[in-house]
Amino acid sequence: LAIAGTRRAANEDGSADVLRNPQTLYQAFHRALGRHSALQVRAYTVESARALAGLRPAAVEVGIEEPDTSLWVRASLPSGFSLAELRPLIDELEVRWDSTPFSNRQRDETLGGFAELILNRTAMRRLQARSVRSDRQVQLEVGEQRIDGYLQEWLLASKDRIAPRGSDLYRPPRLDELLYMDEEVLTPLLEAASTEYRDGTWTDEGLQALRTIAAAAAVFRYDLIRYRHRSSRQDFLILSESDQVEQRGYHGTYVFRLGGANGYLVQVPRPIYEINSFEYAVSLYERLQARALLIAGTHPDTNRDGSSDLVRLTNIQSLFSLVNQVVLRESGDTPMLVVHSRALGYRPDTPPPSADVLVSFSNGATPGYGVSPLGKQLLNVLEDDGLFTAFVDGSPERAGYEVGSVPQSLYVEAAANKAFCALWLSPLVRALYQQQTENRQETAAFDALGVATEEIDLFSFVQAHVLTRRGGSGALPEAYREALARYSRTGDVVTLRRAREAWPGLGWKRLVDRNSRQSFLAVTDAEGRLLSIANLNPSRPEERVGISPEPLKPEVVAHFMDTRAGWLDVEEPSS
Repeated sequence: LAIAGTRRAANEDGSADVLRNPQTLYQAFHRALGRHSALQVRAYTVESARALAGLRPAAVEVGIEEPDTSLWVRASLPSGFSLAELRPLIDELEVRWDSTPFSNRQRDETLGGFAELILNRTAMRRLQARSVRSDRQVQLEVGEQRIDGYLQEWLLASKDRIAPRGSDLYRPPRLDELLYMDEEVLTPLLEAASTEYRDGTWTDEGLQALRTIAAAAAVFRYDLIRYRHRSSRQDFLILSESDQVEQRGYHGTYVFRLGGANGYLVQVPRPIYEINSFEYAVSLYERLQARALLIAGTHPDTNRDGSSDLVRLTNIQSLFSLVNQVVLRESGDTPMLVVHSRALGYRPDTPPPSADVLVSFSNGATPGYGVSPLGKQLLNVLEDDGLFTAFVDGSPERAGYEVGSVPQSLYVEAAANKAFCALWLSPLVRALYQQQTENRQETAAFDALGVATEEIDLFSFVQAHVLTRRGGSGALPEAYREALARYSRTGDVVTLRRAREAWPGLGWKRLVDRNSRQSFLAVTDAEGRLLSIANLNPSRPEERVGISPEPLKPEVVAHFMDTRAGWLDVEEPSS
């Protein structure tokens, strides 16, 4: 077995091309062991596919449809080679008793049987699947949670997926490992997702490709997970480090939305360390219907030598940066915007920015200049959420938040129609995205008042109560609303207790939405009719969203949650 050690075009003078240069160790090996019989395994390139199809070379080479796998035999088959054994391994095989029209030093110097097997990508995937022994099946996991709720629960359940500070557990990947992940896992995964997933279903070829990719990922200690949200039937692929390995590299978790998605790539380079930047990012990922989500697997101070800080330029050689690059590269000319979820830092010598979110584009875009259509849509989402945004403009309070040399921003210059944006979130905004299952103070307050807490899907809850017990918001006193708003601002349990005592006829139930992880208070009248739902941690406490039972629209509930409005009021049905 002889394997060339370089790309054919590695040297400009052609000396690396083992098919042309007679003075290579590869050719010396062939001369000693293969001159009387040899099988050469090749793959199609754009150039070879054009030549074999009889097409002229193009000024700019673009992909063309690959021919069937072909076996080119000069004079006779190699000794011991069985065509009958090869055919069952490859569905469509064309046998040509001729030589390819390409230069081939090994073919020219072989005295006996010589054959060139030129594989297309379908045949390669099938052969790889047969050659890699793996019992890993890419099972479909169907869940009730949207992807944001699924990922937030995943982090809560296993925070040890993020390497802790000072532990030296993060293992920077070697260059050959990154090349392997690019060529055997990431690129094939994105290719399969774009060509073999159609109308919510994988083709047989696609499922075969996923098995091959999963086997390849396992070599790097990664699992490939298929996840489907039951109600929306939205499908995802998740690359996550295996729980079954003893030593993790803490290289991160990567989520890819299948089917229709918008051209956003959301990143979380410092989960846990930058508090609630992860929760905000997964919420934004779902809100934008973004294509990909990248979650780093390490604290920036995990390794004491600084090698675990993935936003330092010296640490550009990371799987986190590689996935960013491959997603942008494989999207071709399709516009994409990378959104970096970060936290505003504390500076003792500088007043904090007055904005809820500082926005920094790598191209220096300002509100009136240089913002792409995807950037404008992102800004509209921030505005809809009631967030006060400001651009990084070099002023003293905003200095230092420029994108600068963030490694993940650098590749946009080498890709077409790509942009990079960092969102710097204030502590107040990030606090709104805290998972309320982790809010022990709030849980204890309602437990002390004897108010039950239930984890639910908020729309399903509204649907069940409104359809069985019609209600209306007219009976809810304004003073009651003011009391709950006061509690939301202060967290004062005494205010909560007084409201409970002042309106004994109103029923209370604390709800935690399993998708957004927000907490709410469902308010019912004496007959159990749902009157209103209060957001216990609103960003717009005064805003009221009305929902009508006829028809009951899920998008109204989604708007209420996404904008974090204060109240969802059940309106009286029209007569």
